[in-house]
Amino acid sequence: MKFKKVRFFYSSEVSPSDQFACDNNKAIELLEALKAQGIEVEINDVAGKNEDDTFMDYHRASNGPVASLRPVFGTKGALAPDFGRTAPALLCYKNPEDTYPEEVFPRMDKETSKLIGIEQALNNLINVREYSEIDKDAFES
Repeated sequence: MKFKKVRFFYSSEVSPSDQFACDNNKAIELLEALKAQGIEVEINDVAGKNEDDTFMDYHRASNGPVASLRPVFGTKGALAPDFGRTAPALLCYKNPEDTYPEEVFPRMDKETSKLIGIEQALNNLINVREYSEIDKDAFES
């Protein structure tokens, strides 16, 4: 699936936990590459913000996507205080004007029972975009 908008939440003051490991600097580099491909990218540093400031975004991440695409956020994983802090979050939107994301990372992959981290998700999004452009050119010639 192609997304037209992604939002990344991280903290420049708090390191991600080992459970939700993410190299925030690498994620930002990958987000810039995605932006260069025409995807709307929003990078949110939650440093200095309190839980109330990020609650609505947490709520959208934990309640918006269908259960199979729901992230680690919620009753069985990272909670609101972790959102963007010890658990960075990537919210992916099918349409830029959508209120709720279509997918959120990190999340468990139902088929492999492995965590799909933010960097892996971004690499996948970049590659899908590249392949879709290649396919588009092949069909137009």
